[in-house]
Amino acid sequence: MSSFQKKPYRRTVVYSKDVATYTGKSLRVSQRILADIRVAFGKHKCALVTVREFCLYWNISEEDWWDRMS
Repeated sequence: MSSFQKKPYRRTVVYSKDVATYTGKSLRVSQRILADIRVAFGKHKCALVTVREFCLYWNISEEDWWDRMS
């Protein structure tokens, strides 16, 4: 047997439900937060927000994000 282990799957995209879970805010407020992040990064209003962008905007480490979301 090989010692190959799969890495845990981690999404790279943040959805409003994720923001609501992380911040404790309502779903609608979370949607506004994502909209603000898109504006800050110069993205189109339908563009997806990545975990890295969310973490940069909120000034948190990605490790903290994954610890809390796992």
